[in-house]
This record gives sequence, C-alpha cells and structure tokens, in this order.
Amino acid sequence: MGKITRVLSNRPRLAWFVCCCVTLVSSNASALTIGNMASSVTNSFEAIGKMLTGVSYVAGVGLMLAGLSKLKAHKDSPTQVPVSNGLVLMAIAAFLIFLPSVVGTLSFTLFGAAGGSIAGPGGVTLGS
Repeated sequence: MGKITRVLSNRPRLAWFVCCCVTLVSSNASALTIGNMASSVTNSFEAIGKMLTGVSYVAGVGLMLAGLSKLKAHKDSPTQVPVSNGLVLMAIAAFLIFLPSVVGTLSFTLFGAAGGSIAGPGGVTLGS
C-alpha cells in the first residue's frame, strides 16, 4: 500500500508533467508532417550504418586483444585455459574487422556493377 499512496500523493506533479509533455509535443507536431518525419528517419539510416561499421572495427580490435590474451594464458597454463578460447576469439575478431568490406563485396556479387545498389538512405534501386 505504501507505493500506491506515494503515487497518489504525486498526482498533481504527474498531471503537470503530462501537460508539459503534451504541450511540447503538440507545438512540434504542427511543424512536422508525416513526410518530414519519414524523411528524417530515412536520412538517419546512413548514420546508423556508419556507426555499425565503427562498432564492428572497435569490437574486432577488442576481441583480437582478448584472443591474444587468452593465447598467452594458454601458454602460461595449458591445463587451465584451452587453446580453443583464444582461437575462437581471434576468428570472431577477424570476422568483425573484415565485415564492412565483405558487405561491399557481397553487394557487388549479388547485384553486379550495373545491377543496382544496396538499400541505403535512398532505398533499393534495381535495374537502373
């Protein structure tokens, strides 16, 4: 019962907060149309792709260092740390580091030089 009482005692604050949020949303909603919102979402896809490329490189380097550390730990005590731990981390790191270039090569293989482009901010264009 204590939580319910606290929520009910904060009711005026909650109502004020909701009113402020509705006012802010309604003032911004009049300037934005559905087309403008869709355009801004579409334009953000390019930034998301660049961010994922950067995360892939950073995670790959981090896993490479962790794999080297596991291989050194295996050298120090082979009975406690299996060599497969370090090798698996190194393989995943290599995959992540080369992932951005593999995606480019794969798109060229699937769609060809004149076949179109991969979906991006402008969408898929096939047979142009």
